[in-house]
Formats: sequence, structure tokens, C-alpha cells
Amino acid sequence: MNHFHEYGGGLGDIFFQMFSEGSYAALNRMQPSDRSSVVLITHNPHVRELFDYHPKSAQIDVRDLGYWLPEQDAEMRARHALPAAKPQMPRSDDPIEFFPTLSDLEVLGRLENQPYVLLSVSAGLPSRNIPGKYAHDLALLARRHSLQPVFVGRNYERMGRSEFRPGNGFAIDLVDRLTVPGVGRAVQNAAALVCCHSAINILGWLLRKPQLLLYPQSVYQEHIARRTLWAFGVDHAECHHANFDDPRMMQLAEALFHRAALELPRSGGAIPHFKAKVGYMKTIPLPAPSQALAIDESLPRLTSATETKFLCWLAQHTSGNVAELGCNKGLTTRDLALTNPDKFVYAVDYFGDDGSFPSEQRGEKPGPNDFCIHARGLRNVVCIHAKSAELNYDALQSVKLIFVDGDHSYKGVRADSERAVAYLKSHGGGTIVWHDYYDGAPLWVGVKTYLDSSDLNVERVEGTWLALAKVKGDRTPARSSS
Repeated sequence: MNHFHEYGGGLGDIFFQMFSEGSYAALNRMQPSDRSSVVLITHNPHVRELFDYHPKSAQIDVRDLGYWLPEQDAEMRARHALPAAKPQMPRSDDPIEFFPTLSDLEVLGRLENQPYVLLSVSAGLPSRNIPGKYAHDLALLARRHSLQPVFVGRNYERMGRSEFRPGNGFAIDLVDRLTVPGVGRAVQNAAALVCCHSAINILGWLLRKPQLLLYPQSVYQEHIARRTLWAFGVDHAECHHANFDDPRMMQLAEALFHRAALELPRSGGAIPHFKAKVGYMKTIPLPAPSQALAIDESLPRLTSATETKFLCWLAQHTSGNVAELGCNKGLTTRDLALTNPDKFVYAVDYFGDDGSFPSEQRGEKPGPNDFCIHARGLRNVVCIHAKSAELNYDALQSVKLIFVDGDHSYKGVRADSERAVAYLKSHGGGTIVWHDYYDGAPLWVGVKTYLDSSDLNVERVEGTWLALAKVKGDRTPARSSS
């Protein structure tokens, strides 16, 4: 039987076609009498290695026709005696397997039993390359997390592009050392990836590998913001991404490498092949009884009515008092207090203007005249004007539920979370709830980034922007006024 296979575009496009169309996996199922004709319409001269080194390469005839633009397709297809349109190809849903050469395996042997971060910092278009100074700093950060930085890439002629070489011995340089299937195997076995908007970035998405994607503003405007085909994996839970100029770049890398190190096999050894996750968070259902609670829904609020009802319901099922970090004008505070009249609600916020709050969040800061104004008069509400990261927890009584909804920057969320965890651990345990955990959040919102990289057993609440974690107390709770 004769088969026809056609692949077009850059290497990333061809990776996408291999996975989505199932035609590459179908090559493995060829019988000894079968033959396959493979047509490549690509500007990457190394793509054919996927077929030249395939175990059934003797049965595969490759025609590498170069690249042409879509508007030239009819003319060029006729010139090369191709079907008028790309025909339906044979398909298999088997997992994609890469077939490295013996030389690849010898090089990859250096990485055995050594967890590593794969860095692909040069793209087909030079404007998308990660600047060398960032590549160097990211590699050093990976080393600080006991992850070996490994650079990959292939040089070829296109618009003056060239591969970054790490040098100075601070990373393993495998640029021009691996075939395309060799790089594919290296991606499969990596603990994490750092990528420009490139073929390796696409392959990482297809394999659901943890990765940090970095791109220039032009890529953001053309693909990321518009969520084009070439941004299909940007919202995957394991994908951290940022513009080259984003000041949170190293924070995102820190979160990625920290999580990657935690995910390593406890017994050592190589990273398992095809380690794919659908997301870090377990999703729990929104309890139906929580939505039966009655609250005033007539005023606009920063925390939705659905989320507020869940918080009130959760407080009702918690043995102690409540601390709300980031109360603003006190709408949620009021609802928590009225639905839990037997509990104290400590409402914390800060209206000082010392530049400590993210500029993007300034509109959520209360003023001195409207700070917690909706809940000030309630007997079971204690309004506390303080930075949540500096809150004196020892002055609180029997807090078992902490709602973190203040400074949403990575630094702010981390500070609030670490202090809340420390308090609950030393006071018998309790529950922390975070607001604004959601996919596609603006880059400055660090809630998801922090929680995805934390050691906490976090669960997201279905249909909301809430996530929660239960914190166990130490065996010997600290003595205090609680």
C-alpha cells in the first residue's frame, strides 16, 4: 500500500501537524510491503531528519521542495505535480515517538540521571530571540534550583538568524549537536523548558511540558493577545509567559523552576517520558447550599456574589474567626459578618500612599473615609488599618479562615500567604482562600503564578476565581491570646 504525507511551514508548524493529524505516528504502522511518500514544504532544512532517521526510513521517500507562500500554492503544486489540495493522510492516535540517532543518544547520555531545564532561545525570526543577558541569568537561576541548564538549537540560513551559544561553562551547550528527533527526545525528558516563540515552544505545548515562554511586544500583539493558532498553548496551566520587558520575568522563572524541582522523582533518575499534566490544581465543585445564602447583591462588588456566598458558607463551616486581607470598602466583610454573627471578622486594608501597592491595583485601594465603610458599625467586625504583610497576627483571636485578597503582585501574594500559613500552623491549623486565581490573568497578577509553584495542596473552586488550601497545625500549638 502506498501512503502520501505532506507537511508545511516552519518546524513548529510541522510538529503541530504531526500531533494534530496523527499522520507521523501512522508511519510506525507501515507493513513491510508499504511505502510512504513524504512531501515537505518548509524553510527549515533539518525537518527531513524526522523521516531520514525513522526506523522505516527505507520505506519512506522524502521530497523536500523548499518553501512557498500560500498565494503561490496552486502554481507550485502544479509545478511539482502535487494533488491540487493537501489530501487526507493516514492517521494513528498512537503517541508520537522520536527516533534519535546513535550520535544523539551518546550526547543525551550526558543528561542521564541529571534533571535539566532545556533552553531554546533563538527563533526562526531573529526579532523573537531571547536577549542573551536574559538567557544567561535564566540559566544561572536554573542552577540555583539544582536543575542543569541545557541549550539547544540548529543554525541555518534564514534572515540572518543565528543560535545563541552559552559559553563560559555555566551550561551544557548542545547547539548543533542534536538532530531534530534528538531534540524532540530531549524536550520529552526535560524537567522544564525556557523558550522563545519558536518550534520548541510549540512542541512543549503539545507535550504539556512546564515552560516559560518569552516574547517581544510584536509577538504579543500578533499572536498572544489575539490567541491565534500560534498561541494555542499559552493558557495551559503549566505555561508561564511574559513579554521581554516584563519585570516579573525572573519571578515567573523562579516559580517554574521551583515547581519543576518539586516534581522530580524522589528516587532520582531521569525524568519520565511524556510527563504531562492537565493542570496543577484539583477542581472541587461549588457547594450548592452555599448559593442559597441571602446577601445584598444590589451594589457593584470586586468579589462576585457567587464567590461571596461561598466564603460566607465556608466561614459557617469553620470553627474559628475570619481574617480578610484586602477588605476595601467592606462589602464582603459585611456579608461575612452578617451570615456569621457568632464570629469575629478582622478586616484588613491599607490606604497609605507609600508606593507599596501595584500601580495596576490602585483603583482598589480604599480612602481614609470609605475604608471598610459598609461594615464599620457591625459589632463583630474589627477594622484594621495595616499592610497585610505586616499584620500583627498575635493580636487576633482564634482565626481559622484567612481570605487573601490584597496585594495581587507575586511578591504581595507570597508575603501574605507565607505569613498566613505560618500563623495557622502555629495555631492549630485552618483554611486559606485566595481570590483572583484564574487562567489568562494579566502578567502583574501573581496569584496563579505563586500558587502553581507553592508546596500547598491547593484546590480551585469550580466556576469561581477562588482557590483554597487547608493548613495542618503543628503538634504543639503556640500559646497566645487565642
